Amino acid sequence: MIRIIKAKQQLWNTRRTSRNQLKSMDKRLLRDIGITPADALTEIRKPFWRG
Repeated sequence: MIRIIKAKQQLWNTRRTSRNQLKSMDKRLLRDIGITPADALTEIRKPFWRG
C-alpha cells in the first residue's frame, strides 16, 4: 500500500514539474516541442491529479 502511495506521489510531482516548465516556455519553445500555446494552456490548467 505504501508503495502505491509513493508511486502516485511521484507521478503527481512529475506532472506538477512538467506543467510548471510549460508555463515558462515561450511560443518558439512550444513550437519546437510540437505543442501549440492553446494545448500548453489546456495542460497547465489541469490539476496535478489529472493526467
